[in-house]
Order: sequence, then structure tokens, then C-alpha cells
Amino acid sequence: MGAAVASNLLRNNVSTVLYDIEGDKNVPDPLKQSLEGAVWAESARAAAEISEVVITALPRPEHVTAAFLSGDDGILAGMRPGTIWIEHSTTDFENTNKIKELVEEKGGSAIEAPLTGGMQILREGKMVTLVGADEQVLSKARDLISLSAPRIVHCGDFGHATIIKIFSNILCAVHDVA
Repeated sequence: MGAAVASNLLRNNVSTVLYDIEGDKNVPDPLKQSLEGAVWAESARAAAEISEVVITALPRPEHVTAAFLSGDDGILAGMRPGTIWIEHSTTDFENTNKIKELVEEKGGSAIEAPLTGGMQILREGKMVTLVGADEQVLSKARDLISLSAPRIVHCGDFGHATIIKIFSNILCAVHDVA
């Protein structure tokens, strides 16, 4: 998911710094060429140090936590006041809130923006995102988010979007079973 978001940013001439603990190993082959204009950082910290916006798109809550709290090499160690964190993962409500608090302690802001709609739609930059964030924070990042998800559904405060996304996933699963 992160590679598709990065591809959308690069296609729209947004300077992009990437980091993955596995390098480009997790980038699907069809997306590798679309990431050629990106800079690869040596650590999550190095990426965060030179970024105004940090975007995470990770599979599980423990991956988000590890990305932020990997000691001197984690995102949190490199964040500066004013940095905006956009969380595209659909993980755990409580974990996401804990990371938000840490980001705010560093003087940053947080936007939860779980994506929904499927990988093909994301690769085309036509995804939908549910967003939980303060409206003033969202207004600073709306244009950036819309490069991957032009349909932004503001669900209220931080935390609300994840809850709605999880219920949506449950309803889809019930529909599939039925």
C-alpha cells in the first residue's frame, strides 16, 4: 500500500523520501519503476528528519509501533515540531492513539486516514479515505491525501475513522460470507 501511495505522490511531482526495513523488497514489481524518482533513506529517523509530512501504511499495529519507536532510528527520533503524521494503515484504535500522543508530544500533528477501495483503485489514485483529524490539521494535508484518495470522508476526531473502517470491513466480511 505504501508503494502505491508513494507512486501517486511521485506521479504528481511531490518530492518523496522512502524507508522500509526491507528496502524495496516489499515493493511489488509493477510499482518498482514508478518509484524511481524517490530517495531511499537509511532509516526511518533519516526519512523523518527531512520530511514535513510522514506517511505510514503498515500491516499491523506492532509494525507502526516499531517504525516510531525503534530507538535512535525510529520515526519519532527524527520528527521535528510541525511535522504531520498521516496514518494510512488500518490497525488498532488504541495503538494509533498512543502513537498520536507521542507525535503531539514532539510538537507534531496526526491524521488517521485508513484507505478503502482496493489496490487497483489506489494505484490509479482514485481511492477513498476515511479521515479522523482536527479540521485545521486536515486542511494542511488535504491536497496531499487527495493525490491517492480524492474522496475524503471526514469522520470527526482522530480515532473515529479507524472505528468506522473496521466496522466497514466487518460488514464486507459478512456480505462475502452471506
